[in-house]
Amino acid sequence: KKKTSPLLAIPGELRNKIYAYIYDTHIVVEMLSSRDRKERSSLIKPKATICTSSTVDKPRPRWSPPLQQRTKPIETRGTLFRPTLAGLLLTCKQLNIEASVFFYAQTTFQFYTLNRLDNFLKVPTASTLALVNHLKLDFNTYGHPGETQWERYKEAHDASLLRIFTLTAQALPGLTTLSLILSVMDRPLRFTLAESWVAPLLAFSTTRNPRLKNVTVSLRSPWTKRKFMGKSAMWKTSVLTHAFFSQAIRRIITGSDEEKALVDYVRFIEQKY
Repeated sequence: KKKTSPLLAIPGELRNKIYAYIYDTHIVVEMLSSRDRKERSSLIKPKATICTSSTVDKPRPRWSPPLQQRTKPIETRGTLFRPTLAGLLLTCKQLNIEASVFFYAQTTFQFYTLNRLDNFLKVPTASTLALVNHLKLDFNTYGHPGETQWERYKEAHDASLLRIFTLTAQALPGLTTLSLILSVMDRPLRFTLAESWVAPLLAFSTTRNPRLKNVTVSLRSPWTKRKFMGKSAMWKTSVLTHAFFSQAIRRIITGSDEEKALVDYVRFIEQKY
């Protein structure tokens, strides 16, 4: 006979206070690729356990398998429930349903690869994805093709970036905070709204999601790195150019028309050149 969690015997109002207490601080969850997980696992030392059981006094970093490889229910018998971030969600279905609202609302999900972001959108239900409030995307565009026959790979990557960012904007209607970091590798680097790398960022326009209030955009490229240009006046100008265009994109995402959004960028370029 299955045991019922003692927590379910407590009135719902008190359980909500318990969930709010457990997830009372902002949480950051990095959705890493398989390669990044292996690299970081060698750097992470086991944390001191807060459990008293002798069977869990030597916790190890636990990395979940790629989402697309999960073909059976997750095994929870070896989970360290007390120090594990999502331990409460793995207790039973009822607690998962009740506590998920607090967990997803307080968590910033960070993605660095398109595959991980794409897989994340496929696994949770639509109602679960709607609970996500905070998202951070840190991506690179495809490197400049050295030869003509390689251009098709860049075109395919640009199309995937636009498709997945558009799906993300549609699948996460509850977003309130969004951080976009894009390292642009295009050559020559042009700052116009017609560039292929700009379209994915504009997929998060608040005309589609009026709840999105806090948006930050940061553009990077080889021209913002000191090792390429040194700490020179040209490097400072390049950094400011990236910053003003980032600001213009942020304004468009938050509802400004293109002409007003580009005012400061155009003024800076005219004064500088």
